Amino acid sequence: SEIMERALKYLNGVNSLVVDFSMSVLDPEYTTSQDVPPCGLTLREGFCALEILSDSGKLTGAALTEIPDNETAQKNAAALTRSLLGNKILR
Repeated sequence: SEIMERALKYLNGVNSLVVDFSMSVLDPEYTTSQDVPPCGLTLREGFCALEILSDSGKLTGAALTEIPDNETAQKNAAALTRSLLGNKILR
């Protein structure tokens, strides 16, 4: 959350933001991706980042990309999308 807050502070003069959230930034545990080393953001960190963006009031567009074709990834992508739309899980 600190990094996201710092990024928004840096972008203080910007009135609108568009985010492209690639599911590939998540640890493969949350997407059940094959042939990807275990590293990346936790699902909790993804929710936190997207909730902070939503709370900023500056979000005017978004894309969730690189969603693997499996049930786990699709459910997590849907939950992350709800965070972008203002659903609160963590904050």
